[in-house]
Amino acid sequence: MSILNSRERVLAAIEGKCVDKIPFDLGSTRVSGITKPAFITLLEILNQRGNSFDLSKYSNDFFDAKQQLIKFDKEICESLGVDVRGIMPNLARKKPEPLEKEGYLFFTDEWGITYKKPKNSSQYYSREAGPLPKDPSIDDLESLQWPDPENDKLFKGLEVKASDYIEDGYAVVIEGLGAGIYETASRIRGPESFYRDLVKRKDFSKALLNKVFSIKKDFWREAGKRLGEYVQIVREGDDLAGQENMLISPKVYRDMIKPLHKDLFEEIKNVFPKPIYIFFHSDGAMGEIIPDLVESGIDILNPIQVSAKGVNVEHIGKEFGNRLALWGAGIDTQSELPFKSPATIRSIVKTRLSQGSKYRFVFSAIHNIQEDASKDNLTSFLDSFWDNR
Repeated sequence: MSILNSRERVLAAIEGKCVDKIPFDLGSTRVSGITKPAFITLLEILNQRGNSFDLSKYSNDFFDAKQQLIKFDKEICESLGVDVRGIMPNLARKKPEPLEKEGYLFFTDEWGITYKKPKNSSQYYSREAGPLPKDPSIDDLESLQWPDPENDKLFKGLEVKASDYIEDGYAVVIEGLGAGIYETASRIRGPESFYRDLVKRKDFSKALLNKVFSIKKDFWREAGKRLGEYVQIVREGDDLAGQENMLISPKVYRDMIKPLHKDLFEEIKNVFPKPIYIFFHSDGAMGEIIPDLVESGIDILNPIQVSAKGVNVEHIGKEFGNRLALWGAGIDTQSELPFKSPATIRSIVKTRLSQGSKYRFVFSAIHNIQEDASKDNLTSFLDSFWDNR
């Protein structure tokens, strides 16, 4: 078949059409990126192969500072053969202005959630506190300062970037207004408290979830109006599972969160010009609710975390591959990339490419590549992909 450009390749893969080669993503989203130390290692690998990237240029140019994910430019994408480019609203987490206290850096995001990280560490920011009192009421929700989803600041500069990416032939994915509906509500309230609320304080839980949903829905309406002509993929998600089980029961998901997902995804598909695809991220052992996510309207499932119980590329592909694109699955950044031998890494990548190529598939690492990825293993990961795609 004829050679496709990057955008054509990605869309063909999502739609289950023939591709000239398997599309590749690294760095386009907050869940398929690479942290600062690993990025420096990546540039060293590329420079050993004839490039001349200035390592200092990228040292603090973040796509997402909260997770310490570095932003890719056109030259790096071309060197790696990346087919996707991402745009992210100008959230506090993108370029925070942290306060320093007792060896830590702190910042507060649009939802009133405060995060911290050690000052002299590459570690990402983690949740420190939410904006609610200890025992909040529904009335307390009304007194919070919620993000303005139509704020011009969120969208400043994104149209120019997206237009350039389209002109260069990339597929474009856009990030949302923070984390997913469930995750954002959980961070606002505090995860442990929110687990209890979902069972014992359902009215409060529903009020909080609905407030987050409403703001996100307004954001996507605005994003569709401003950027719809450039975007093909919308990234949403909710981390709903751990390594062994769901974090919440499937029943709670179906009763309280699934209806909001369904409504949100329908709205996105109504306000963005077609084709538009919903990229949904959830780590962990979430196989039990994949049918629910399909019913809710997702088109792409990420990251296919094979280290989680019951998650298998072949199984998910056989059962859902005619309805879902699998985005990820390439190498597990938790259990494989840091610890396996270079030879084993090469073998794993080759196997995953073979498995994924039977279905709708975009190759990427399983979540963000961390600093514990050695140069040898990262080299093997890339070489095996390039040799076998």
